[in-house]
Amino acid sequence: MRLPCPRGPMSSAATARLRCAPDDVAAGPVPAATGLPVLHDEDLQLTLWISATN
Repeated sequence: MRLPCPRGPMSSAATARLRCAPDDVAAGPVPAATGLPVLHDEDLQLTLWISATN
């Protein structure tokens, strides 16, 4: 599956972890949310979509 371009720190972390081999990825801290309402936070929405489809 072709991954969409990240839209912030959360979706960047999600796509980076999916592009690496499972053994190469160390669990790091979860990036902080942007503070926008959930329905308007494109980074959070994209991260949720990536998580649900992979």
